[in-house]
Amino acid sequence: MNRLHGKIAIITGVSRSKGIGSAIARALAREGADIFFTHWSMYDGRQTYGAEYQSVNAVDPGPTDTGWMDDDLKQTLLSKFPMGRVGEPGDAAKLIAFLANDDAQWITGQIIHSDGGFRG
Repeated sequence: MNRLHGKIAIITGVSRSKGIGSAIARALAREGADIFFTHWSMYDGRQTYGAEYQSVNAVDPGPTDTGWMDDDLKQTLLSKFPMGRVGEPGDAAKLIAFLANDDAQWITGQIIHSDGGFRG
């Protein structure tokens, strides 16, 4: 039997534990992703599918300007980022690219906060 191996990265975020306004659907979806993440990283990769190794991690990019933020919100958030700017999609993409690389093979079961210090 061929042994399976691979990498999974899940995008998660603060609204999974602190529903933001009317974003209940997003909070529920992220909670579901977290449950999947926890279960897969601890059990399924080895037990269900006989994987030789399965790297499963979650990335929390913090507030990210994907086009939905208006200027007022950006200004409000800006003071909460020690890095001096709001997150951009490329910030999370670079971390995910690293996690997909063989150099990250020992990293698994982690929620990595790549949020420019927002949670600080």
